[in-house]
Amino acid sequence: MTGGIYVIPRKEFDDCLFASVKEHSTITFLENTTVTDVIMDGERARGVRSSGGDWFGRVIIAADGAYSSIASRLHLANKEKKHQGLSFRSCHCGRAYPNFL
Repeated sequence: MTGGIYVIPRKEFDDCLFASVKEHSTITFLENTTVTDVIMDGERARGVRSSGGDWFGRVIIAADGAYSSIASRLHLANKEKKHQGLSFRSCHCGRAYPNFL
């Protein structure tokens, strides 16, 4: 099929993505955790302070939504709404989605 568009319900996509991430022992995935601050080292973010304690990492991914408080804290928030977009290439977890197409 050429030129097709595929849409997956957000909840199913999130569940698939979370399951994939949780399979990696080197990734710490925190659910139901509130980030209260970014821990800085000069101009570099080194970690986050959260309801679950302080967490440090070489890479920190803020998955707190389109209007990210973390991005705002780091002065990275995109205030130009016309320049916002989101794209994913694929997410396959080996499950069939009967209502997918």
